[in-house]
Amino acid sequence: MAPVTKYPMTTLFDARAKLARLQFRELELLQELLDIRKAIPAQEAVIDELIRASPVPPISRLPNELLAQIFLVLRDKQKNLAGVSRRWRAVIMDIPSIWSNINLDLCKNSVLLKLHLERSHQAPLTVSLSNYEPELMDIVMPHANRWRALRILGHAMIILNRIFDLKFSSLEFLLVDLERHSTDLLRTIHLRVPALKCLQLQAVDECPWASGLNDFSPPRSTPSGFIAAESLTKLSLKGETEGREWLPDSIHFPFLESLALQTTDPMLVLEAIVAPKLKMFEFVLGLAENPIRGTFSGAASKFDE
Repeated sequence: MAPVTKYPMTTLFDARAKLARLQFRELELLQELLDIRKAIPAQEAVIDELIRASPVPPISRLPNELLAQIFLVLRDKQKNLAGVSRRWRAVIMDIPSIWSNINLDLCKNSVLLKLHLERSHQAPLTVSLSNYEPELMDIVMPHANRWRALRILGHAMIILNRIFDLKFSSLEFLLVDLERHSTDLLRTIHLRVPALKCLQLQAVDECPWASGLNDFSPPRSTPSGFIAAESLTKLSLKGETEGREWLPDSIHFPFLESLALQTTDPMLVLEAIVAPKLKMFEFVLGLAENPIRGTFSGAASKFDE
């Protein structure tokens, strides 16, 4: 039979006392835990009340929808705005149209450009470029069906040649800063811009419509050959036009409402254009050598319906 270990009475008494103290402490902690759990909701209510009573900045009271409209106006400051707060960043990241401006002269990083396009989702794009960057062009060209506005501010001949085969089904605005011979390429894209509403041509220094025609050009050597005249509502021309063969009443714009000219001989253009729906005419005197004569007057004016 195994021997039984005997503990001194003093040791047993101390062990029981320690157990009692632990059990009492357990009860104290349980009660403290219950008190804490009761105090948490009360403290949360106090905080909520203080927040409601404290002044709130007016901008913080705006709903996300209205905040998004403000950010669209300030879209050029999107990086700064996104750093203000987590709420502002979330709103900015969730607005495709705030990422719809693609300036290839500012976005030199292909990774950032891809991220920019990804955040734009399927929003119509405004593309601006003045330098030819093949790698960046390869990234943005597959989205040509979403281009709503295109601004070519340099290297027009190279860029137009690069986008020669694309179709711009949604393009409504086109601005081209022309250079010599680039208008021959511009003429060939007229069938690929069926929705074009506004055309701005700058630095016109030759008559591309009276010479250099090829098999793909329309039979008439006039601007209407590549401007998609049937849909155009706004036209702006800037440059030299004196001595050009603009045939009288040879260019028909059935829906043109706004015409802006800053040319050396505006009468050549005005005599060539027929625009029965024209509502606004803007003329800058800077380059003109010949005055505007009575083009808009008379019962048979070609600018009246």
